[in-house]
Amino acid sequence: MDFDKGDIRFGILYKNDIIFLLFKFGSQNWMDVPYTCFLSEPYVFDPLNDNEGYGMITFLIDANTGILKVARLLGWPNKMSKLFKQYVIDQQSRPFDKTIYDRVLNNIYRNYSTDDLVRMADIFKLRGQ
Repeated sequence: MDFDKGDIRFGILYKNDIIFLLFKFGSQNWMDVPYTCFLSEPYVFDPLNDNEGYGMITFLIDANTGILKVARLLGWPNKMSKLFKQYVIDQQSRPFDKTIYDRVLNNIYRNYSTDDLVRMADIFKLRGQ
């Protein structure tokens, strides 16, 4: 199964003050997740050494039953982790208005497909096990 143990490609894009995290599990289609630090719990970043990256747990849940099928810990590449931290710090320095955020996000989705976002993103690869 691609989600469980396959190769993963990551992408990160900072567009119009919104961070887009992009994921491709094996041969599956790319997925995108918009992120703003203002809509999540406050977080303090640990410092990163050159060979370290942040971790993230992904869950595959059966939409029909709600049953958890797979949980997988992913280690982000160092450069992607540094970009994410930089983008979050930039977001934190700007004012936030949920109405404007929703409008900007909807406009991005009206004008760009997930594949378009991937083409604009920095892309990284993690080998499966």
